[in-house]
Amino acid sequence: MRAPLVLLLIVTASGSLARAAHAQTADDVRLPPITVGTAASFDLARKGASDVPGGAGAILTFDGNVNRCVAVVTELAGSPRMRSIMVGGRVSTPYFREGAAPRIPGRFFAETLAGRNSGGLAPPGAVVQVGVGADLLVVPRGLALRWALDYLFSPSARHDFTGARFSIGIVVGPRLRHG
Repeated sequence: MRAPLVLLLIVTASGSLARAAHAQTADDVRLPPITVGTAASFDLARKGASDVPGGAGAILTFDGNVNRCVAVVTELAGSPRMRSIMVGGRVSTPYFREGAAPRIPGRFFAETLAGRNSGGLAPPGAVVQVGVGADLLVVPRGLALRWALDYLFSPSARHDFTGARFSIGIVVGPRLRHG
């Protein structure tokens, strides 16, 4: 019952944020064809979901930017519970500026990934992940801060490994155009 509620929250939040952001596009942010990201991830506590403890992990992403708003994503992730490799799509708002000066460019995104897990405490099998997040361009020459909230489904696991994960990290690639 919780999974449909989480999905509804993710879809609702991403839609309303996208409409607000699209109205204030930052046209001076350039995305290269490929961006690379890394993050620390943290399993969110969930009672009764699994008798296997979660913990901190790491994420490495490679994004093939099709255009300003669409990317093909490859994600390698590892935590005490499982290691996974997933591929999927990310849809985002264009970079935009909000509020008072210095008006740092940022964007919101939603993603869906699918793949396999192996190792850790989970048996090998299929995984599906949906999530939302944001990027803030903190260094104009190519470094963004990324945060994300994901929900992972592992239908083949004999324990219930389904659950949420928060991550925070950096993305190398997006930058301000000069001149």
